[in-house]
Amino acid sequence: MKGRVRADLWNEALAAHEAGRIRTVEVRGSDYLGAGATSTATVRMLSAVRAGKPALVPANLAAAHSWTATDDVARTLIAAADDETAWGRAWHVPTAAPVSVRALADIAANVASTAPARVRRMPAAVLWMAGLFNADARELRETRYQFDRPFVLDSTAATAKFGLEPTSTEAAVRATFATLPTAARR
Repeated sequence: MKGRVRADLWNEALAAHEAGRIRTVEVRGSDYLGAGATSTATVRMLSAVRAGKPALVPANLAAAHSWTATDDVARTLIAAADDETAWGRAWHVPTAAPVSVRALADIAANVASTAPARVRRMPAAVLWMAGLFNADARELRETRYQFDRPFVLDSTAATAKFGLEPTSTEAAVRATFATLPTAARR
């Protein structure tokens, strides 16, 4: 549902662009890391790892996954908006090489200088039940497909077009830690 809504919005904007009614460009990222990143599953996992605690994650822990740095989103939005030849299409934000959830947890433990990460896959039934009572869990159920198999963003076109290099995953984790809400640090 959520993916369909996003696709419909882009198709409407693109049709209006092609008809000359508006000028549009779309900038797309994967799951966010960095300043202001608020993905419930990611922030909860990173907070647990940072505290040296185990984390349950609703994901295939070994599947490759792209993680987009929030600073890279901002840089790409500016570059795309400033270049009329970029308008009328979607661009994937320059994003570091994909790493699995397990590898992301290991990077986070290293950055935080804590005990080795202890992550386990959350059973689907637990996420389903949590979704009965919690809106964030309900949303995760809808997008779980992104974490059950490889979810890799190809950003080579934007990197070439705008000359932007992606922030490293380690730097993005550091920025995430620096801006975690107080409640998430416990």
